[in-house]
Parts: sequence; structure tokens; C-alpha cells
Amino acid sequence: MSETDPLPSASELLRTARLARELSLEQVSQHTRIPADLILALEERRWEALPGAPYARAFSRTLALAYELDPDLVLAGLRIDMGLRPVPSDSRAAMELRLGPPEKPSGKTPLILAGIIGLALLLVIAAMHLVQGPGISRNPSDASRRDTVEETDTVIPDTTKAPVPRAAPKVELPPRRTTTISLTDTSRTAFVLYIRPGIRRVRKKTLSAVDSLEFDPDTAILVRNLSGKPLRLTGSVRRDSLSLPFFRIARRSDSVHIDALREEDWSRWADPIVKANQKKHQD
Repeated sequence: MSETDPLPSASELLRTARLARELSLEQVSQHTRIPADLILALEERRWEALPGAPYARAFSRTLALAYELDPDLVLAGLRIDMGLRPVPSDSRAAMELRLGPPEKPSGKTPLILAGIIGLALLLVIAAMHLVQGPGISRNPSDASRRDTVEETDTVIPDTTKAPVPRAAPKVELPPRRTTTISLTDTSRTAFVLYIRPGIRRVRKKTLSAVDSLEFDPDTAILVRNLSGKPLRLTGSVRRDSLSLPFFRIARRSDSVHIDALREEDWSRWADPIVKANQKKHQD
């Protein structure tokens, strides 16, 4: 990405990554320990619902790692989403740290340095004379003992060095459990409509001998069989020759269930979506 390219929105990145993996807010919340309402607030840019900017950055980084996204890219996009200035590059920051023009060297500097060095030498000679004393020779054994003491002196750690940051732990997401819808009679073609709760779209799928519809039952799905041809379900739930015109597949507790729907139930979900899309196209 060049410097002139616009940064992607962090909210859109996080929402797109979650939906691409067909994960619900509750699933992500369970495995990242972030409340589901705060995850949704991040995706919808409702900053007033978050406890503060530091929490927004921490949550975004954790979600980026969970979705296997670049955390730096997500955090940069978050600053843009929140209306903050982007972090300056290293070269820009280095230029801003230069406060005023450099000082001109003074002609008196060499003389001052020479005086300081000479005074330091005199102090060192005087200190050695006081420690050893005139005419007193040191015992070699004393020297060895002193060397031993000096080697075992306590080393004071250098606290000026910045601590090495720890890498954030990678969140392990649960394995995908899928259900596949296909045809019982593969010599004929069938058409189905389906709706996933939380996604405002009614999708159409053509099923032929080589086609199938695969999804995660944890996210639930409502299906309308337009052709009336028997369907076969495999994977998390198994059912052969399913001829219901309207049905719902969803996980309850530790098992996946198929529930028959009435046409009114389907219309209650589908009609508002269809009307909203029609109005959007008219506008």
C-alpha cells in the first residue's frame, strides 16, 4: 500500500472478516472475552458505547489477531474511523524532534576539555596514593582476594532500556461445523431462497448435480424451496428427501434441528428485506 492510498476502515475490516468466517457475535465474544455489544459497537462505529479510545484499540487488536488480520493495518484504520490524525512516519517524526538550529562550535571548547582531563588525572593519582600509602607494598594474596570481591559485586540492572513487548496471544477459534444442502435427484435442477439472520439479504441458489449450499448451522438459516424437489442434508445434520417448502436449520444446545416454517413466518423475515432493497434501488 503506497502512502497516497487511503487506509481501509477498521470497522469494515473487522465486520467483513467475521461474516466471511460465518461467526456470530456471541461466538467471537466467547473466544475473545470481549462483550458482544462492544464488538457490534466497533463494527458500527458507535464510539460513545465504548469505554474509551484505549479500549477500542485493545479490542481492535485482539479481534484482528483472532481473524488473522494485520493488527497494524487495523489500528491505522481505527484512527481514521475515530477522526484522529494518522501516526507520522519515522522520518517525519525525526524531523519534528529537531528543535531549533544546531549549535555552532566554540573556539574555547578544546581548552576547557583539556583542563577537565588534566584535573581528572590529578584526582586519580591522588586517590591511588591515599589508598596504597607511601612505601607499602601490596601482598599478592590481598590482590587476589580483592579481585574476587570485585568480581562478585552485585550488578545493578539497566532500567533505562525499554521492556520487550510481549506478543498478544492468538485466539483459537472453534472448528467449523457445516451443513450441506444438495439434491436427492441430481438429474433435475432446483431453486432455493435462503436468509441468514443478521444479514439483510435474501439470496437465491441454483442446485444442480454439481451444486450445493454449505453453511454453519451456528449462524442459523431460513430456506424456501421454490422448486418443491426433495433435498438432501449432510454434515452436522442428516436428512434425505426433505420436501418441506419452508424450513429453518439451527443449532440448539449440542444438536442441530430442522424446524418447519409457515409461509407467514418466511414472509415476516423476507418482506422487510425485499422492501428495503427496492426502496434503496429507487433512491
